[in-house]
Amino acid sequence: MSTIDELLEKAERFAEQLRWEEAVQVARQAVELAPTHRWAKDKLGWYLSRSKNYVAAVEIYTVLVQEASDNPKYPYMLGYQYYDQQEYAKAIPWFQKALELKPDYLVVLYRCGYALIQTGDLRVAESHLRDCVRLWRKLEEGKDREEQTYADACFQLGKIHSERGDWNLAIKAFSESIAHDADDADKLYNLGKALVKDQQFVEALDVLLKADQIAPRKHYIQTYLAIAYHHCDKLTEAERILDAIPPRIKDQFPYIWQHHAELYLTQGRLSDVVRMLQAATRKPNEKGLHSWYDVFILLATACERSDDITGAYKAYHEANVWHGKSRGKDSPVALQRLQALALIAAQRGINLQVAAHLESDTSSRAGERVAYIKRFFTDKGYGFIEQASGEDIFVHIRNVINPENIREGARVEYQIGQGRKGPEATQVHILD
Repeated sequence: MSTIDELLEKAERFAEQLRWEEAVQVARQAVELAPTHRWAKDKLGWYLSRSKNYVAAVEIYTVLVQEASDNPKYPYMLGYQYYDQQEYAKAIPWFQKALELKPDYLVVLYRCGYALIQTGDLRVAESHLRDCVRLWRKLEEGKDREEQTYADACFQLGKIHSERGDWNLAIKAFSESIAHDADDADKLYNLGKALVKDQQFVEALDVLLKADQIAPRKHYIQTYLAIAYHHCDKLTEAERILDAIPPRIKDQFPYIWQHHAELYLTQGRLSDVVRMLQAATRKPNEKGLHSWYDVFILLATACERSDDITGAYKAYHEANVWHGKSRGKDSPVALQRLQALALIAAQRGINLQVAAHLESDTSSRAGERVAYIKRFFTDKGYGFIEQASGEDIFVHIRNVINPENIREGARVEYQIGQGRKGPEATQVHILD
């Protein structure tokens, strides 16, 4: 019969190979053999946690908290089971109990701070994260072991400063984080974004290029990389990046439409701004509420510059609607422009009240839908459209109104008809 030490050694060998379930089984045998053996329960709790058997881990750590009430590890590990499931409100009291027992417990200070951010308590979160940073800097031993915790705490402080719009402090915190964790694309992205917000575009470009190398084709990294290129007068590079982001991604994150349009404005392509944003705003979704407001404001401005009074009025009208959805009140900017345009329209004999309630596009006509070209075989003349339902529908080039604009990822509106082999897209109009 195996001894306790033999069982725990066997369990640890499984753990070293990341075979957590087998480690759990062996550790259970050790606990059954010696129910009062605290170290056996400690190891069982750890293996259960790593195997994501949170319910059983909570049971073990609850017992250990009672048996060793002066040990800060156990309330921390009990809280961690909730933290790892993103049940942050349940984790925080246990983290705080651990900190009562050990106020300089760095990893708990960080994780409690992060959990507090997730529950919206930024003031207390910032206090915990600052304590974590301060205590790490005072360490004489163990700095290497706790370096990742320090980098993560600096990063979260940077995000708090970003939330407040304090870009100078955000840049300092993100820079310190990257000094100790240089290969984290998310940390680099957030520093690059903060530099863009602070109009340090040359510095932002360097940082965002590194982020893009580590995590290529991430739309949020590439968008801010394009913004940096734009403001460094590298317009071709900016346009190449923004053109490559699929319209369906831009629909989900409408601030990308906004920055694409701003690039066109810099290039003097006013008509392209209007065309692109009119297509983008045909059926705006509920994501990025305030970003849609910015997009409609930009469209309205472009229409005004094109002397399209009706188009500008409609766009400001929609901007005010989206401002109400995101902020719960009217937009002073939109209302001011609506009043000014009403005076201009009166002078020209345009009935803007009627114009504001016209259908904003032909996609609202009965039977028409909006989706994307998923694949198209140019040499064969056919392809498939990915519908909003997720299902594909066949499309032949003969049914495309503007076939010269066919490309994968392009947004289209279409109707459904009956082809030789079943349903197919008809009256297909490529929108962008």
